[in-house]
Amino acid sequence: MSRFDNSGDDTAPTRLIRRDGASSGGNNANRDDPTRKLDYQTESTMTGVNRGATADPAASAAQDSPKTVLFRPSEEQDAPPAGDATQPIVAWLVVKDGPGRGRAVSMSYGLNKIGRNPDQAVSLDFGDTKISRSHHAAIEYDPKLRAFYLSKGENLVYLNGDRVGSGQEHALNSGDKIELGDTILQFVAFCGPDFDWND
Repeated sequence: MSRFDNSGDDTAPTRLIRRDGASSGGNNANRDDPTRKLDYQTESTMTGVNRGATADPAASAAQDSPKTVLFRPSEEQDAPPAGDATQPIVAWLVVKDGPGRGRAVSMSYGLNKIGRNPDQAVSLDFGDTKISRSHHAAIEYDPKLRAFYLSKGENLVYLNGDRVGSGQEHALNSGDKIELGDTILQFVAFCGPDFDWND
């Protein structure tokens, strides 16, 4: 039988009470004194207390109220703070082959460093440990020229099978394939000569 279940038990329920003056000095200064004396009082001798009732008058009034008010956080409280707007998407990298096959990540304006760490603009943490944690490569979108450029970072990068050399930028076109470690990505542009978010 559970200690919370009184079924089949004829013993009257009890509660612990503290006798006045049981603490040293008879005041409330020593309420947390572990040696204070406690008495048991049966429910039948409890005066002015109904089972399940509360001693708080405000809480009692709320229980007697004909309405129950539920508190739910508003959607506005869950919304990101003002000024934290998401940058518009300018392109995607789709994992065509390797760990994470079928997944896609988006990119925005500026320099998008690629790596496995979550702080990278393009985080490719799908299980390919040959991809550097930070700045394996980078893709930059230039809104003035409406063009994309791929550059090498800390590790080897291949564009359509050709090696990207250190300190070089290669123009990137929609449909190009980028190889990092054991992962092959396909570049899909959204912005370009025909559209830009600044139009």
